[in-house]
Parts: sequence; C-alpha cells; structure tokens
Amino acid sequence: MSATDKTKAMFSALTPTLANAFFEPETKRIALMVQTLIKDNHAAGGHLYGFYHEGEIYSNHSPRDRRGQRILPVQAQLFDQAVFLKSTRTQVARDKTKLTQALVALICKCSGAQMIRDVLPEYLVRLVPSLQGLPRFNDEEWFYREQPSMLRHRESLEEITLYYAANRLIYP
Repeated sequence: MSATDKTKAMFSALTPTLANAFFEPETKRIALMVQTLIKDNHAAGGHLYGFYHEGEIYSNHSPRDRRGQRILPVQAQLFDQAVFLKSTRTQVARDKTKLTQALVALICKCSGAQMIRDVLPEYLVRLVPSLQGLPRFNDEEWFYREQPSMLRHRESLEEITLYYAANRLIYP
C-alpha cells in the first residue's frame, strides 16, 4: 500500500469516527428518550417489548428476543411523544449525514494529519486523540482564504456543530 493510499485510508476512517464521536451525546439522549417512552407505553397498557410507530419498532429487545411477540402501536396518549421522538431521530440522522459530507469535503482536500488538524475547529480536534497532540500551525481561516470554494462546507459544519454544542449545554 502506497503512502497516498494509507493517507486516504486514514481520512476515510477519520470522518465516521469524528461524526460518531460528535453525535455520541445526542445518540445517548435519544436512546434515553426511547427507553422512557417504552416504559411509559408499557405503564399505559402497551407491550413490555416496545411499540410500533410510523413503520418503526422501538424496542429494548433484539429481533430474535421479540420473535413471537406481537408489537402493538404506541398508546394513543403517547402518540405526540412518539412523533417527537421520530422527528428528533430523523433530524439527527440528517444532521449527521450533513456533518459527514462537510467533513469529507474538507478532509479530502488535506494532504496530511497536520493539515486536517489546522482545518478543523478546536471542538472537533478534541474528539480525535491522534490530532490533539499536534500544534496548530495556521489559524482556522487560512484554508478558506486559499480555497474559498470550501467556505460553504465550513458554514454547513458550523451551523450543525453550533446547534449540537448548545444542546450539550442544555442536555448534559
């Protein structure tokens, strides 16, 4: 494997790792919402194994463990909460895709770990242990001054990350 291939492999592994690390608190918050709604649904007369809502099964049991169990729709009084849960999950999935796309667009233009470190904002660098030890040689703006066409990816990145950073303060 050539050095270029190794660099490309590193970049392709970094993007999903970074996106997963960034969205980890939100993923945990959604998992807690699911567990709470399953318990509330069971308390309201629903099935212990979970519920069905708009084409999705929400359960804390594997499909194998649910075999033979008839999963029923969410209880009527919890319908609005189920709608909110589904819309939250859908929005987070969309935002994670947007973040990943913006990261791919930025990272694929980088020629090495140092350049990646300099392109990414500090709050994302902190999520990647291999980049934390590298000093910043250039300010965050240098890359965009040299490649103005990449500015829209940065703006997309900032829009998403600032929203979820604020959420982390509200829902620790």
